[in-house]
Amino acid sequence: GSIACVGLDSSGYAKTVKRINPDGSGAQTVWTHPESGVTNKIGDVAWKPDASELALGSNHETLYSAFQSDVYGIRPDGSGLRRITNPPSRAKLLAGGYAVGTVKGKVRNDYGALTTLLLYVQGAKEAVSVPAYSKYDEVSFTVPNVAVLDGLQYVVFTWADGSHANCKVYAAAVVPMVANQTVDVGTLSFNPSTCSKFESESITWKRDGAEIGVDVIAPRKFQSSGQAIGSDLFSGPLMANLPAWSPVNDQVLYHYFSLDAGTRGIYLTTAGGGAGTRLVNDEGALWVGLAWLPDGSGFVYTLDHKLYHYHLATSAITPIANFYNEYIFNPSVSLDGRYVVFQWQTGAANRHDLWIVDRNKPVELWQLTSDGKSTNPDWSRANPPSVHRLYLPLVQKN
Repeated sequence: GSIACVGLDSSGYAKTVKRINPDGSGAQTVWTHPESGVTNKIGDVAWKPDASELALGSNHETLYSAFQSDVYGIRPDGSGLRRITNPPSRAKLLAGGYAVGTVKGKVRNDYGALTTLLLYVQGAKEAVSVPAYSKYDEVSFTVPNVAVLDGLQYVVFTWADGSHANCKVYAAAVVPMVANQTVDVGTLSFNPSTCSKFESESITWKRDGAEIGVDVIAPRKFQSSGQAIGSDLFSGPLMANLPAWSPVNDQVLYHYFSLDAGTRGIYLTTAGGGAGTRLVNDEGALWVGLAWLPDGSGFVYTLDHKLYHYHLATSAITPIANFYNEYIFNPSVSLDGRYVVFQWQTGAANRHDLWIVDRNKPVELWQLTSDGKSTNPDWSRANPPSVHRLYLPLVQKN
């Protein structure tokens, strides 16, 4: 198999998606975030079950989506970048090829004083500024060249005020686009109840690769071919996170970060189900991670500095290793279930490297990366397809 992870480029500023073989060979950069600086973000990476594609969460098109960051698919060789959540990508829209129309209307500020208010219509090439900065301001807007997509298209606001920044409100209206026509959506009331930030993190694939689960405030699922907004992966509590779809059936593991020590922990439910059953008390751990074994018989999980194995058939919990007050998290398991790759925070709080441990013989472990910048490892469930290049001779014409 191959291990994918999030890292930084040589400048130390641009986030990257990398892959490396378990023995440390074959390291390569698959994709680099097009923006540099502290605000660029890649939330997670996850291999498709057949290893034909990697999913990654990136915020490089944050102004052109209902979410702060979206899930993208990319081939293991770095080609074929596409947007899975809230498609199409802005890059694809800029490339053209769509029938287009125009959207117009008004925005009424029923909220209060604002410093920024941007409006984006799904399928538009740009977001437009709506200067309705004071309460009860009513401002007209026009969005030209909006691509006509399948079904109704959402409107999303990105806003800020004196105490909030980069907040989102999506589905403020739905637009029935018509090619070469102008659609008037009337007056839209802007009155958010909270500052929502829809980050795409903790990505997990369904076993057949047809759907993808993502932690977007709460776990949601999307058609892997591309889907806007998505739907609930299960009807769990609001603070549910770290969804992990079973590799053999529709069971889903997740972590519930509750303020109530009697309810927080690792739960097991099913896709489309309810809150499910608590399997593990997380003991108040700050850093929790979990990953299925490839045969679905159980899972490994981390609680701060400890690594455990949970056996589903017997509910037995077996300690694997204790890293003595050094935090470990984001585990992932090898194809044969024997090895676990994980993120180890060593020394300084901002240093993160990947290590691999033998689950059956935990005294045997080795360091996979040493750049102090590697996070979110995911071990593929199959060998990625090889990249073949055909070289043709250069023929010179006289």
